[in-house]
Amino acid sequence: MSGDHNLHQKPKSYLESTGLMGKLEADDAQTWAAVATIINRQKVAKWMIERGYATGHGDTIEDLLKELDWQIEERIKNARGNK
Repeated sequence: MSGDHNLHQKPKSYLESTGLMGKLEADDAQTWAAVATIINRQKVAKWMIERGYATGHGDTIEDLLKELDWQIEERIKNARGNK
C-alpha cells in the first residue's frame, strides 16, 4: 500500500504529502469525511496485513471486517483442532 507511512498524519497533512491537497476545497466537509474514511480503511488494512490476515477485495472498512471475521474464526477453529 503506497503512502502507509503517512497514515499517522492529520488528513490535511496526508493530502499535502500525497499531492491531493490542491484538488480539494478546505471547507468541503463531505470531501474531508470521505478522505478520513479512506485513511481509516487504509489503517485497518495495514493492521490486518501486519498480523498476517488477507484483506481480500476490501473496498470499505465493513468489507475488511467481514474478511477479518471469517479468518479469525478459521484460526480459532484450527487452533482448537491442533490441541
